[in-house]
Amino acid sequence: HKRPSFMFGSLALVGLYQIQLFSLSSQYIASATITQSHDRILAADIYRRIGEMSGDFDREAVLTLDIYGRKYLDTIYADGWSSAIQGSFFSWDDGNIYRMVTYMKVMGYENIMVPTHDRRVSMTPLFEKMPVWPAADSVRKVGDTFLVKLSEKPDPTHAQFVE
Repeated sequence: HKRPSFMFGSLALVGLYQIQLFSLSSQYIASATITQSHDRILAADIYRRIGEMSGDFDREAVLTLDIYGRKYLDTIYADGWSSAIQGSFFSWDDGNIYRMVTYMKVMGYENIMVPTHDRRVSMTPLFEKMPVWPAADSVRKVGDTFLVKLSEKPDPTHAQFVE
């Protein structure tokens, strides 16, 4: 442009936008990294606790896992209005067990399966007496099924049967 002041003003404006983009990207990456680390550690802790409960734990044997509730993660970083990367696998859909178990399988805990719907329904009253994760009794074995209680608020499947 013929006016130097317009060119310098435009450069300053572009520079400010770049700084803002770097700031937003950094916050997004920090939040996503924290959420991913949280999910990895939680999956490992749940699996470790299950292993500790079984004196003769076999990583090859199929284990049945029922999860009650969800584990919400709140960070100091702003969340995107809609983002799959910043969402915890343990809180999506108010506690979707299929998402949680699939995540655990991706992380290497391949021998986990979800109990049948009827079995999950029959286990619901047992969860009400359990403490919330990470308390000692927040993971229990009932028959051949491991129960994990992540929150007092039930997930949608168990909520249907809570009195």
